[in-house]
Amino acid sequence: MHPIGEVSHAALYWVQVGGTGGYELRCRDEVVAALFPIKASGTLYAAVAADGRWTFKRSGFLSPRVTVRRPGEETDVATLMLNWPRSGKLTFDDGRVYQWRAAHRRQHYSKWMDESGAIVAKLTSWASPGRHDAQVEIAPATSGVRDLSLLIMLGWYCVILGPELSPPIAAQQKPHGEFTTRAADETRPGG
Repeated sequence: MHPIGEVSHAALYWVQVGGTGGYELRCRDEVVAALFPIKASGTLYAAVAADGRWTFKRSGFLSPRVTVRRPGEETDVATLMLNWPRSGKLTFDDGRVYQWRAAHRRQHYSKWMDESGAIVAKLTSWASPGRHDAQVEIAPATSGVRDLSLLIMLGWYCVILGPELSPPIAAQQKPHGEFTTRAADETRPGG
């Protein structure tokens, strides 16, 4: 298994592995990273690459976050604080920061950006019945970034668990773009 930074110039693809809920990051026929659930249900995943091993776990309900730890340790290496609708800030215990932006209607890829706003990596996913795969593009200037493997795996974790990572929607949209909450409806005459 080669470190992701060593194969960043080649085509990289996340590929779903059977019915296990696991994924492999492949460069041609070589597996360069793996992401898989530790239990059959839940949001605890293991991430394995040549240059590191981590666990990812979603926590929080109204303020969702993903914690990053080394296997078997109780101390967070980094925390991804998620914002609505689909963005977040990854902060490492030593102060390093990256920004996460998930795909949406006008942007069909998810991306990691460094503190200057430069794109580090893009994940372009596609889904078909029973499958969820993606292409990974790493910016040439960032192939030596020390957090590259973690970013690529954490980004894919965020893509595949997307709906579970989003905070609950507090308002429902009515026809013609009106937003309201249940409490507001109950206080209106006839509501």
